Amino acid sequence: MSTMGTAEVIASTIRLPQAAERIRVPERTLRNWVTEGRLPAVRVGGRLRVDPADLDKLAKPVEPKPKPEPPAPPPPPSGPTVSTTAAGRRLRVTPYHVRRWVEEGRLQAVRDGRAIRITEASVAALERQRDQRMGYVRGWG
Repeated sequence: MSTMGTAEVIASTIRLPQAAERIRVPERTLRNWVTEGRLPAVRVGGRLRVDPADLDKLAKPVEPKPKPEPPAPPPPPSGPTVSTTAAGRRLRVTPYHVRRWVEEGRLQAVRDGRAIRITEASVAALERQRDQRMGYVRGWG
């Protein structure tokens, strides 16, 4: 390109903004490539210009990455359920704590529209844990 006149260089090259659009990379990336020597460029009138052929050699075809399939949701818990209020009464905590324990995974629940239904088995398991910690014996008093 150095033996060509200015008009010929302008006719056979493109400016960096057009080059960036052409290969879909940021203009800053092209400037870095020019600085690193990976992309030959000429300066005409204070602006960098590149040969489209050099640009095409450097550009790699971009293929969209396949999206991984999301994991299958766990099967909903089965069995009888109770409301958050009823579970809170049995566990001697507020419904807020019941909802928080559902989010933490300490209680199994099923969504019924906006309502959260707690499985009877998970409430019973948490009751047993509480009773063991507190030293209660089931059936006495």
